[in-house]
Amino acid sequence: MDKTFVLGVGGAKCGTTWLYHYLSALEGADLGMRKEYNALLNIFGQTDSTWITRRSRVKTALAQKTASRRSQVERLQSSLCNYVDYFDGLLCNGASLTADISPAYVRLSADHLSEVIAAFHERGITVRVVLLLRNPVERLISHAKMIERWRTMSSFASVRDGAGLGEILHLVARDPVLNFSYRRAVETVLRATGAEGRFISAIETLTTPEGIARLSAALKTRENTGFKDVIVNKGRRVAQDQTVADVWPFLRDATQDSRLFGLSYFDDPRVTRAWA
Repeated sequence: MDKTFVLGVGGAKCGTTWLYHYLSALEGADLGMRKEYNALLNIFGQTDSTWITRRSRVKTALAQKTASRRSQVERLQSSLCNYVDYFDGLLCNGASLTADISPAYVRLSADHLSEVIAAFHERGITVRVVLLLRNPVERLISHAKMIERWRTMSSFASVRDGAGLGEILHLVARDPVLNFSYRRAVETVLRATGAEGRFISAIETLTTPEGIARLSAALKTRENTGFKDVIVNKGRRVAQDQTVADVWPFLRDATQDSRLFGLSYFDDPRVTRAWA
């Protein structure tokens, strides 16, 4: 039986939760105890205060589940060997597919990804790297709204307590980690993988029958058409549209390089309509 490890490297607010639920529903899939392990950031020394969250304020069932398994997570975060051991164990227990879908991995270099791929290959496990992108303006708005709504990431971009959505949007857009370069993200995946070892897509085309077919072909799994046009993790409205409208021109300027690169790279009329 073929064994596959899906490494989701982002981006944040680009459909990674949809990907998680899609993969989880596949026959033979076991994604373990969580969606985002973020272990590779620790393993490769990429963690800093930017990624510290105030988990005590998160009351979701997922957060409680994560806290209860923190020691297990810390073990697989301690070394690449332990990391691979964990997912290899899931596959050895009968699963044919497992995954770590951590948007923060967009920070990793091509060398980091290559090292991870090689470590899994030594165990006879095929790796598929998945990168999802989205209209960068809408992505930053979604991220800012999440910060305002949950306050679980208030250390992101030095957001102060009590900051309004407009202030958060400005800070997020100026942060090089949150407003990451789409060109760099794509080129990193291209350098680290062969054509069959990656899947890069705009979320605007992924949840279509054609997009699901492309994803299934890349992962060599059966199609699950029940996820067509499915929206998961949809946030609530947290501010008047006028707040976003006032900041929109600034966000367009701040994301111009990524937006223009994505339009050229995907070269799809649906992406053009959504991103233009």
